[in-house]
Amino acid sequence: MRDPFDMILRAVTKPTVPTFATEAEEAKWWFENRAAHGKAFARAVERGEAKLLTRKVILDRIAASKKKDI
Repeated sequence: MRDPFDMILRAVTKPTVPTFATEAEEAKWWFENRAAHGKAFARAVERGEAKLLTRKVILDRIAASKKKDI
């Protein structure tokens, strides 16, 4: 059983991505930090926290983004 406190800590300490002036700066940042992101992703997979984006999930997200609430 997972420790609820540990789960809360992980949610709070979620990494943040800085804002960038250009797409080139963002690409450079992702490239320079790819090892750290890879390790974080591997830990999430090991813990069962990684989510699989199926075709249905992606299509549902696209449909939801197109809905207009007036």
